[in-house]
Amino acid sequence: MLLTGVAVGAVALAFLRPILVAFGGRGQTLEYAVEYTRIMAIGTPLAMLSSGASQLIRADGSPRYAMAATMTGIILNCILDPVLIFGFHMGMSGAALATVIGQLVSSILILLYLRKFRSVELHAADYRLKKSSVFRIVKIGIASARCSLPARSSASC
Repeated sequence: MLLTGVAVGAVALAFLRPILVAFGGRGQTLEYAVEYTRIMAIGTPLAMLSSGASQLIRADGSPRYAMAATMTGIILNCILDPVLIFGFHMGMSGAALATVIGQLVSSILILLYLRKFRSVELHAADYRLKKSSVFRIVKIGIASARCSLPARSSASC
């Protein structure tokens, strides 16, 4: 999760303006988007860690802890947004920084839990991709993607 987050963040930073222009960024809106997204791209590994690892915590039988860790980051973000935007006059940078700080706190809480997993033991070998697993994941994902195409009826999926 962390390595993927680093890779996604690096790509976002490397191609920041072209990506935002492709999504319709123009003029002053583009400048605000660049300011916000630059900080958010740096926080991408934290976002992916907190989002992905919280699912592991749920699977381990602690959905309340996963929710509490996520909600702590969200509440902190809501508190820090006006403080950083208006109190410290940071504008879009303050909004992005508040979000990244919230993700950092959620990630720390999640990492603290991962040290005491109850039902799953994780080892370095568990993080290696296996052809059979990748094939099954893609097979399931393609079925879902087919159902979301506009030409398909949801009744047939």
